[in-house]
Amino acid sequence: MSASLISRNPDLQRLRDEGFAVEVRSGHVIVHDVWYVTPGGSVDRGSVVSPLQLNGDRTQPPSDHIAYFIGQAPCRKAGGALSGVINQHAERSLAEGLRVQFMLSNKPSAGYPDYYSKMKRYVEMINAEARAVDPARFDARTFRQVGLDDDESVFLYVDTASSRSGITASVARLRQQRIAIVGLGGTGGHVLDYIAKAPVAEIHLFDGDRFHQHNAFRAPGATGPDTWPADAHAPMKVDFFAQRYGVMRRGLVAHAYRITHANVHELHDFDVVFICVDRGDVRKLIIDSLVARQRSFIDVGMHVKRAHDPLQLLGTCRVTAGVPGHYDHLARRVPTADAETDNLYGENIQICELNAMNALLAVFKWKKLAGFLADELGELNSTFSTSFNKVTSSEELEAS
Repeated sequence: MSASLISRNPDLQRLRDEGFAVEVRSGHVIVHDVWYVTPGGSVDRGSVVSPLQLNGDRTQPPSDHIAYFIGQAPCRKAGGALSGVINQHAERSLAEGLRVQFMLSNKPSAGYPDYYSKMKRYVEMINAEARAVDPARFDARTFRQVGLDDDESVFLYVDTASSRSGITASVARLRQQRIAIVGLGGTGGHVLDYIAKAPVAEIHLFDGDRFHQHNAFRAPGATGPDTWPADAHAPMKVDFFAQRYGVMRRGLVAHAYRITHANVHELHDFDVVFICVDRGDVRKLIIDSLVARQRSFIDVGMHVKRAHDPLQLLGTCRVTAGVPGHYDHLARRVPTADAETDNLYGENIQICELNAMNALLAVFKWKKLAGFLADELGELNSTFSTSFNKVTSSEELEAS
């Protein structure tokens, strides 16, 4: 994808055609080999970086005038900082392997219509001082070809949401993970919706049921009536979701069967397993097997019942995590006996917003365990109540 991204966009291709060493990486456009005068008066090479605004594989006008610089503070030939260009010293990681040192700010009255005008303006303002030293030797137009790295991305188009927000380096903590979701009912479908937008390497879907019409009213997004042709069976849930999310990412693997004693070992090699089942015996089977292997997992459950007013509902949802060395709380928090499960899911009332809330809490916990979200409590169990509008946390790791 990225190898052709520059050639598909006239503004990026024009930069390359004029000799600038252009690279697209992790949702950013970078111009390398920008000669500049250092604070010590010598000449060195740096890079100018800007978040890349895309619609599909087509560049859009830059959302702002801000850019970044990799290197020391660019200075004038005569000495002194390059005022009108350097905004502030702002060392930070924009993405994995992309660490900048300075924020640049120079806004024309009409703004920047494209990335050719934006990148060239910053490059020329910085490079002009080095060219004043030796115009032939210190020209930023090196005609060097720079490799593009996004071909290895799991996404079928560039994640510009992360680069635009400046969190690409944080998101990189989620890469290379292999995730399993067991159960693609209401909550499991929403878990997938959030996980699919993270750069995890693989997402394995386990469910032996078909996607029927009632499932559409609990699943994320909208489902058209052509999902259930009159002359065919309803699709398997795992195939339905793999196809739906396959339009944006790779790494989706469908397993159209239920977890049993014969195949529970298939869950042993995942970084995290999301357990989204409504049968206590299956939940117990999975948890026991993962605990024996010291694996991490997140179990979800919800309970909806009628209030005193029979037209009103009361809902609670629970998220319980198990991590290596911390499993003692499971017996207190996770219902696994059939009697407990019958009580928890007795009427089988489910509403999509509570499914989504259950999934959100589960994904929050996963992102905390992965180091993406800060975690002050280290809780392994959380419950949410609709009537009290409150999340309660317990079983903190710090207290273990």
